[in-house]
Amino acid sequence: MSKSAVRKIRCLGHAAERDAFVSLLQDLGVLEFVDFHQAHPEEDLSPFAGKGESAARDAESRLADLEYLVEYLGRSAEKPGSARRVEVTPEEVGVIEGEDMTPLATRCRDFERRQGQLAAELTQLDSLAKSLEPWRGLPIPLGGLRDTARTRVWVGLLPPLREEELARRIREASIPCHFEILESAAADAAVVVALGEDAVRVQEILREIEFTDASFPGLEATAAEETEKLAERRRAIEAERAEIVEESRRLSRESLPRALIAADLARDRADRAKAPASFAETTSAFLAEGWIRRRDLDRLREAARARFRTVSILEIEPEQGDEPPIELDNPKLIEPFELVTDLYGRPQPKELDPTPLFAPFFAVFFALCLTDAGYGLMLATMTGLGLWKMKLTPGARRLAKLLNRAGLLTIGVGIITGGYFGISVKPLESESPIVRFAQSLVLFDPMLDPLIFFALSLACGVIHVSLGFAMKIRMAWRGGNRFWGTIETLPWLVVTPCLGAIMIQYVLPPDRPLPDVVVGTAASVIWPWGLLGVFLLAPGATKNPIQRVLSGFGSVYGVVGVFGDILSYARLLALGLASAVIAGVINQVGGMLGSVPIVGFVLMAALIVVCHVAFMAVSCLGGFVHTSRLTFVEFFSKFYTGGGRPFAPFRKNRQYILISGEEEVRR
Repeated sequence: MSKSAVRKIRCLGHAAERDAFVSLLQDLGVLEFVDFHQAHPEEDLSPFAGKGESAARDAESRLADLEYLVEYLGRSAEKPGSARRVEVTPEEVGVIEGEDMTPLATRCRDFERRQGQLAAELTQLDSLAKSLEPWRGLPIPLGGLRDTARTRVWVGLLPPLREEELARRIREASIPCHFEILESAAADAAVVVALGEDAVRVQEILREIEFTDASFPGLEATAAEETEKLAERRRAIEAERAEIVEESRRLSRESLPRALIAADLARDRADRAKAPASFAETTSAFLAEGWIRRRDLDRLREAARARFRTVSILEIEPEQGDEPPIELDNPKLIEPFELVTDLYGRPQPKELDPTPLFAPFFAVFFALCLTDAGYGLMLATMTGLGLWKMKLTPGARRLAKLLNRAGLLTIGVGIITGGYFGISVKPLESESPIVRFAQSLVLFDPMLDPLIFFALSLACGVIHVSLGFAMKIRMAWRGGNRFWGTIETLPWLVVTPCLGAIMIQYVLPPDRPLPDVVVGTAASVIWPWGLLGVFLLAPGATKNPIQRVLSGFGSVYGVVGVFGDILSYARLLALGLASAVIAGVINQVGGMLGSVPIVGFVLMAALIVVCHVAFMAVSCLGGFVHTSRLTFVEFFSKFYTGGGRPFAPFRKNRQYILISGEEEVRR
């Protein structure tokens, strides 16, 4: 329905023109390569395998250096994580293309390595300073706490409140011993001195009272002096780290834009170097196969004819087992909704593109989830400004366009439901012509007429699900199963609207029912025949009578699933009411703050603006998720499989730069 036709082609040329031809293909971005070695494993290409691998490795190595450089300079920027997409001129690209930035990458790696060393040293200093903390009151140099020829010295930590027990145990053992205790919060520092012949008994006493040995290798001064040395070293490390940070920031300011350009150019070179790996080559010729959109085939032929003497491009028939890539091609109004299709999966080669079918429903359902003209205006304005002023990636641009279109439709839904930033205009008593005009446009108020909203949600479900069954018949015709594909599905196209009419009549208020002729005919005439059709025809071409009966009962039970599918659209009611209620609560709370003396108006304005913007973002997220769920589960499940392979042509992969005047590839 909206898929670009693709053709398989074969490109042949002299080996001398291979690299230039690859460069042309990258500039045009129209050909998706097929790996010749995988497609034709029977061909013996071993004499030429690995040709150009060295160049590819060198290009990958240079790209890795530049990617590291971009990452490091980006982290070192004054505002890390800020937008890195820059617009440059072709002249600037030409200047950077010949510049070797490997020394700068090496310097940045040295900086990072040194920062790691300094961080590790700081950790060691902190650990050592913490271990010295209990000993800062000890006037004796740590280097002097050693055993002598006749004495044994124990240095360590004693649990709090164990000093008296230590004194008592030594006194009871009648051991000539001296000890000093330095009290601290966690544990008491203790120095115990005894004669060598009493060392075993003293050691046993210390073990029993949970004495922990401490050692200070390499430290000779007092603990206070050593702590000051550590602090001085820490200050030196912090100063060196600050110098590295400042130098890195300077390099980021001066070199980050150049590094971004160089990284994108290096990525292009690496891709060009790797591309011939999928070619078939001899010493004097090359052959490449791939997929191309039909509309691009003539353009490629003309470009190759103008630039090369030996390159020939031939259209060939796909071989058995080939899986053509899928490229969607929708009008600009519909194109952003391809994002939703891609979330589920591209259509298979024989499937229709569902994007034009669900796009209007998606926008309407999203708008019903917000039901506020103010939120729609805010969403459309913000996304419009983003599209106008910001340098967005293709994916972000498609999402912004989708939300912009949905926001514009939300304005219309908000007008017919009378909601403006949580203010419902229908109950207002005002003589203002603007209010009167807004009230005249209101068809129903979600807060005053929730059953009407409920019925509208169910009606949306009936139409959406019925369209899904109709598309199932269409897909059966495309697949050649015209008779049974129609017979099996047609009863569901009868049952679904009838079931929907009965459900809608049940939820509508008594004063606003559907016409009796509609509901009565659906319930008493069409509905029974529809169920009978489901029972008799849904089993399809099955000839076994027992299997047909069992399948028929199973199909009739499937009506419960259709009931659930239609009822699932009640989430539109739930989200729409939530938007109206919470937006109204925000206004009420803001009004309460407005009564605060002096600063009331400021507080009210701040709360209303912040909360409405935040809630609009949450509502948009909920609307997108639930609308996608209705599309994927209730709609796609009727006829769509997905799983097609997206068309991925060989092209320039620009992640950081936009070159002025360069044609932007659509996808």
